[in-house]
Amino acid sequence: MTTEIELKLRLNADHVSALADHLDQHAEQQSSQPLSNQYFDTANGDLAHHRCALRVRALGDESYEQTLKTVGQLRDGIPHRREWNWPLASDAFDPELLRDDEIEAQLPLELAEHDIARVFRTDFERRRWLWQQGENTIEVVLDQGNIDAAGQQQALCELELELKHGDASALWELALTLAQQVPLWLSIISKAEHGYRLAQLHQGWQEEPQLAADASTISAMRLWLQHETAGLQRSMELALWHGDSQAGLDAWQHWNNLRQLLVTSGKVIKRKHSKTVRDALAQLEPALAQLSALVTAARFSGARDLYSIYCQQAASVASNAQLAQALIVVSQQIPRLQLEPLEDSALQRLQRTWRDEASLILDAPVDINAEHWAHRVTQYARLRQLYLCRHSLSEPLEDDGSAMQQHRTRVRLLSDMLAGTTLLQISRQPGALLGEHSQALRDEFAQYLPLELKSRLLQLRPQL
Repeated sequence: MTTEIELKLRLNADHVSALADHLDQHAEQQSSQPLSNQYFDTANGDLAHHRCALRVRALGDESYEQTLKTVGQLRDGIPHRREWNWPLASDAFDPELLRDDEIEAQLPLELAEHDIARVFRTDFERRRWLWQQGENTIEVVLDQGNIDAAGQQQALCELELELKHGDASALWELALTLAQQVPLWLSIISKAEHGYRLAQLHQGWQEEPQLAADASTISAMRLWLQHETAGLQRSMELALWHGDSQAGLDAWQHWNNLRQLLVTSGKVIKRKHSKTVRDALAQLEPALAQLSALVTAARFSGARDLYSIYCQQAASVASNAQLAQALIVVSQQIPRLQLEPLEDSALQRLQRTWRDEASLILDAPVDINAEHWAHRVTQYARLRQLYLCRHSLSEPLEDDGSAMQQHRTRVRLLSDMLAGTTLLQISRQPGALLGEHSQALRDEFAQYLPLELKSRLLQLRPQL
């Protein structure tokens, strides 16, 4: 078993040549080879549900390798994934290699090996360089090709920075250095997860945070910050590179959760310690608010041209090197934040904050005009963040139980409140991108959105 310590970044294929030229000049060129990979699972995606990936790779010289990878853990914001590799004589999956106590502990309890078959494949050209930075040695890998699953194909173009020797923090420094050459966006979604999405076997690889009721404020804050940072990375990747409109909404929600955790936790995170993160988040704010507003506008109005505008805006964001660097800075600096210990547990502090703030937001007047609703974005962002933190400190709920359904309803209503007020705020800006019928849409939103927001707030009050 080995541990892979690696940052992944996505880039536009148009920028590959410029990046490769820079690496040729500043790093030691290594091999280049085509790689073909088959990924195996059951028809129900049992391995995917267990967040594992089983792969057989053709290495191009008539040799083969079987690999099992786990989703791993984040340490200092960098994924550390465990993997097991075995040489093979052919491209046939060998179930005997999985019969080991250590490996079986990573797999579903009742994995039906006879049901395992190929579910998707990846084929790409891999180019390698070695980057030496003081005592640190980093392998730089550029992969370009395709993912094929269920009769569909998805382009693959990504950069991997894998630590071979030294301090893992050097990966962040190299990512920022290379991101000054071309726009490079952090990628938290593996090739395997992309393949499972394409094969429609994906169930979500990011777990919800769960804490003990007596968790310390510091341990809770670290978990909340890590979860929201990973969520921001994941949703931005799906929004910018896959045209996923729901991800556009999710990115704005995660951004707001991060912002609220930073600006309202003065006793835990001193303002001077979070300045770098807050500045980087501020760079991302206008773009993410605009994407969220476009999705909400399209769903509320049904205007067909708004999704096209959303995709154009997402592509524009993806080509912005400064915004890509801002996300790297956020992800690098969040784990480094200095947290101050408190005597109160996380639950005690949260209960006090909820008592002081939640009722003021929930009981605010509802018979108000669009302009007043537009000024409540921060309030509903705060309420949503407080609720999610409170939920993470409660007893785990059964996935199909009534309590879980109630929780999901509350989250949906809170998300609708944030999305709706954001749309009203953005639509009031003169340069808002709302398509060819911008003024008519502004009038429609100003007239009808306040009624929708009032309805949702009245539904929320008895539930919270």
